[in-house]
Amino acid sequence: MSNSYITTKRQKVSDTTAIELQDYLKSFVAIEFPDSGIDYWGTHWNVSPCEQNAKLPEYGVNSDNFDHVAAYSRQGRTEGRLIELRLVLNDGSTEHVVRAKSFGNEKECWDIARAMSNVVENFYATDELPLAVDYVAKLPLAPETIKQDAEHFSHNRHAVHMQIGQDHVAVFFDDRHLVDRIAIPFSFDESEKMRFARHVSADWQRISERLHMDFSVLRVGEAPDDEEEPSFSPS
Repeated sequence: MSNSYITTKRQKVSDTTAIELQDYLKSFVAIEFPDSGIDYWGTHWNVSPCEQNAKLPEYGVNSDNFDHVAAYSRQGRTEGRLIELRLVLNDGSTEHVVRAKSFGNEKECWDIARAMSNVVENFYATDELPLAVDYVAKLPLAPETIKQDAEHFSHNRHAVHMQIGQDHVAVFFDDRHLVDRIAIPFSFDESEKMRFARHVSADWQRISERLHMDFSVLRVGEAPDDEEEPSFSPS
């Protein structure tokens, strides 16, 4: 995916249930669109819990195998808009994954639909999902209330600080609160280490911007509350 987060292999599509994908997409959208007009999430009214716990369809040649993603936005029956994502099978039938009721404008709703579609298409192509959800899960905020927390953050500025080391990237929240320490693969040469660190930094900067938090990169040995201007400088 272009202009996207670092992705990682979590588990195979064939080992993932519909409800696991639903939960992931809700968290991802909350990060990418924290100020969206989404009122609530749900599934198709006729989908039972047992179907939600069923494994996702795989790629293949059988009629019940996955073919492509259908994600779209449409006007609701009363007020607001609906955002839906379905999996289209080889026989033309669809399996409903998730639905959101939103009071956002049409462009925002279509942007959310496209973002979810990109994530799921990439998941089917590579068995990989963006790490952003894992990163944010390490911040001191509850995943189920991330939108409310984002609203709080917009009025109470918090900060994410990154410290780039020779073999790791450390992530601090506010004043010295270490929330993550990401190891840089030992096999990487210097240019690969720099590239890896920059990708991680770009992910955290994007997350910080989305959640209305300040962001900075610190030199090794520099504390998050130092007044000296930080710069990107691996040890």
